[in-house]
Amino acid sequence: MPDHRRLLVTLQHGTAESDTIRQAGAVARLLGLDMLGIFVEDEAIHSLASFPFARELRLPSHQWHPIDPAHVVTAFQAAAAAAQRRLTSITQTLGVNCGFTVRRGDPAGVVTEILCAGDIIVLSEPRAPSEALTHSFLRAWQTASRSGASLLLLPPGAARQDGPVIALAQASQRALATAAHVARIAHEPLTLLGPETAFPETPPPRPRFRPLTGFTDSALRFALADMRERILVLDRDGLTDEQEAVLLRVAASRGTPVLLVGPPADQAG
Repeated sequence: MPDHRRLLVTLQHGTAESDTIRQAGAVARLLGLDMLGIFVEDEAIHSLASFPFARELRLPSHQWHPIDPAHVVTAFQAAAAAAQRRLTSITQTLGVNCGFTVRRGDPAGVVTEILCAGDIIVLSEPRAPSEALTHSFLRAWQTASRSGASLLLLPPGAARQDGPVIALAQASQRALATAAHVARIAHEPLTLLGPETAFPETPPPRPRFRPLTGFTDSALRFALADMRERILVLDRDGLTDEQEAVLLRVAASRGTPVLLVGPPADQAG
């Protein structure tokens, strides 16, 4: 895929992240990319444990106890080991090369600290719509959006493993080339939403076109209709905040992954 080489997946949410690993692994296998799992030791928790007045509620006694910093370290180590086992097991089954690293810091920002040219940041859409408004998800989304990298937004649950690849007819040449590449290696049709325009000279498949009357919830849903798309490919920097919100709502409701293609590495940032 045009100058992309690696998917970066932040791991910190226990067994619920298995769906994210499987979805990201499936995309990595499809696109021929490696994966890097990043387990984040939340610096805020380490800092809280250092305060003598901090307390934690322990089960089954339901008693409040001082937080033991050594226990926090041990708990993070155990969680990281479990995350690495899940990542390794799932990616081995999928036949995807993967690495694993442990970093300490802000969960919303650590991924951007190890970002390299050609990386794609993976974000998993929360299962409940209300969770998408939480401070942690919004900060992760905003930080990733400012990074200059391409983004892969995964829907909650399992995504479809077949169906057409969708892009906007008026997207950049880079986004169109990426969409055509994905469709070609997935052996899926390529459908462009919008007016029929001159398409860049690329290997097959040649695109189909569907009208798009506007970038609203209703217009986008009408254009997609019964296509059961496999993935949406769009320009990361070509969307307004309002269009971005529309895209997230529609994609989440349809269970569709979204690849937001960033600028070339020499233009990012």
